Amino acid sequence: GAVVRMEDPNICYIPIGDLLNEARDALPGTTGTLIHNEAFSLFEAMSAVEIGNIKMDTGMLATPKTIDELIADGAAPSELSVDQVLQIVDRLIALEATWYNGGALASTVFSCLYMLRPERIQSNAALYAYCTALKDTCSAVRALVMQGGVAEEEDFNIHCFGLPIDEGVGVSSKQEDKVLPLLSKALDLCEEMAASEQQAGRAREAELHAALSLRLQLRRELYMGLTASLKIGSPDLEAAQKHFTKALASLDAMPQGHTQEAEPPAQASSDSSSSVVGFDDNVNRHLLAPAPPRAIKVFGLCEARSHMRTTLDHLLQALQVQQCADLGSLLSWAQSFSLLRPSTLPRSLAHMLLLPRTWGLPDPGSTDPPKPAPSSTSSSGTKAPPTPPAWMLTRDMVRESCALEPFAHGKLGPDVEMFLEQSVIALGNWVQALLMNPCRLRRRLRRGLEDWGNLYQHALNADTSDQFQAYMRKVGWQWVPMDGEGGQDPQGPLATWVERYTASTMLSHLLLGFELELYEAKEYNMIYWYISMLYMSQRTALQQLQSTLPARTQSKKIANKKAEQQQAASAAQQTYQRRQQALLAETLQAELSHYLCQGMVRVMLALKAAGIQSDPDPPFNGLAQRFDQRFAAFHNLVVRPEPVVFETYAASVNIGSHTPESVLQLATDAFGMARKVIKFLQTSSQMAAVPASVQVELKALDRVAAQNMLASTVLVRSLQQEPGNLPKVAFDFQHHRHYPTLAVKTKGN
Repeated sequence: GAVVRMEDPNICYIPIGDLLNEARDALPGTTGTLIHNEAFSLFEAMSAVEIGNIKMDTGMLATPKTIDELIADGAAPSELSVDQVLQIVDRLIALEATWYNGGALASTVFSCLYMLRPERIQSNAALYAYCTALKDTCSAVRALVMQGGVAEEEDFNIHCFGLPIDEGVGVSSKQEDKVLPLLSKALDLCEEMAASEQQAGRAREAELHAALSLRLQLRRELYMGLTASLKIGSPDLEAAQKHFTKALASLDAMPQGHTQEAEPPAQASSDSSSSVVGFDDNVNRHLLAPAPPRAIKVFGLCEARSHMRTTLDHLLQALQVQQCADLGSLLSWAQSFSLLRPSTLPRSLAHMLLLPRTWGLPDPGSTDPPKPAPSSTSSSGTKAPPTPPAWMLTRDMVRESCALEPFAHGKLGPDVEMFLEQSVIALGNWVQALLMNPCRLRRRLRRGLEDWGNLYQHALNADTSDQFQAYMRKVGWQWVPMDGEGGQDPQGPLATWVERYTASTMLSHLLLGFELELYEAKEYNMIYWYISMLYMSQRTALQQLQSTLPARTQSKKIANKKAEQQQAASAAQQTYQRRQQALLAETLQAELSHYLCQGMVRVMLALKAAGIQSDPDPPFNGLAQRFDQRFAAFHNLVVRPEPVVFETYAASVNIGSHTPESVLQLATDAFGMARKVIKFLQTSSQMAAVPASVQVELKALDRVAAQNMLASTVLVRSLQQEPGNLPKVAFDFQHHRHYPTLAVKTKGN
């Protein structure tokens, strides 16, 4: 048809009536046929909009009032009492927390009419400052989440189309210059009003102004903490920590009971209307997707405060990455932080601080130039490149973890340099996976094994390169491939280092299945057996690294050297000893876990032999197929640890002529060995390298081992004294997330 120009000269409308009529005539005559293209799949089917369904098609809902109509109807009066302002602010805190947990910005924070038209309340200094600061806080949070790169669509909703919010990826100094004076002015006014009302004897009004002042302080400190973290090239983490701490103090100082919650948390939802003045859940419906957003429970005020408190605490925990100075401490921090199950905002901050581009540096393997960052000027007048922080993954960190001497930097040949570069990428992907939500984490760990499989090949090339072989001879490293013993695995120290962390990744993947409740109790035998094999591989790799590290300069050779040389040699010796202690501690922890898994396997075998527990009996496949479903992906992605096939498992768990009682006694012995290792780790002077978080873990494992020893004894007694009355056994993960305690219930109990 002809092109029709409407009143707006910038918009060109083309009639498509003829095209629609042609498409209508081409429809099949039968009803109920789904219209789709050739690429239509189950994923698209789950996401498709069912036209005419009130639950799936927003067009079927009643047309909401526009913001102008709502304001004309008096839904957002500009004259407000202090009590009303406090209710609005508390409602905004609840909606902000809801947005942090997956709600849409349009239906949470910006369902507030004052957020959409803040110019109407400029005369109300407190509410205007709060709304302006909250708008910029939303921009900062959105920028942080986008830069963090660990949030998925189920974690956080970043869409802000059509809303009065900056869609950039940072906070400008102009925004700060506008927001902070407004907050300071509002805070001064609230404090003056609180003092004035107190002097006049109006205690209720004084309390309201004091409560509003605390909320403004919370908003200011959170905003300043986020903006300090988002300074690309030079994040001010010290300032961020100070502001987050002050925000937490302001939140804790807020008294309860000044405002009533608009609705009980149990009844609140994304499609409910608030009784607080100035809110309408449907005002932004025209900005949402054709399908209504999933129902999100709107937090009540108490629940929102609890969530904000947890978020601030986890933001402070994320800043603890500054204390990491080597690969071991960094991975330990990442794993401990992941166990906190933090929300999207702290996880994004943690990962952003580890990214090179945050500090004005290029990403590993990237050819794109980094964003310009502030840099220092050398004495010659040239600008020095930015220095990576001590906790960031770099080649130097990997080099130190592999015990390569600093003097060897750039002198080990292209194969070693390629290995170091690929190691940074693999470790970076591993840390990023740890900072994702648990379900995504497990999937990313499995996919990350491809990185470790490729890295193993690079490590083999580096181990056998002429430059690295010459380096090992120079520093006194004793390794089998270098000695030329025939028939030995060509794996050297670098490939062994890769095997160590490959096993850790595989273990994290399998152990996370217990936390996500993915395994049946009938599968525990198979799962713990495979985990036990991985711990054995990890222990062997650690023992090799520990026994073949180069011996540093001995003290008797230092006497004839100058003071500087003696000091350098002494520092090198201390570094060597610390590394040996760390490797020994990690070896013993792997051995401890191996004994616990061994005990669980023997318990499960005894329960099966006694008829208390049976093997899984899936309807469509057998035990061998179930084994492949759980572990075959490992075999296709990694070389070491060596793949274990089902036949090996079946032969290993065949108890032959052993009785259930004797197998339970072997389980008791395994749990007892685990307790001995725990005691050594807790009391030995050689274990200074074990961090406090591991000490807490050891106490929990000791309790599991002790209770399972007792449970095994009870099972033996029950089977011997009442062979006809089989006890019931339950698995309780209350004390530890990966290893259950056995709860035995006999007929007499």
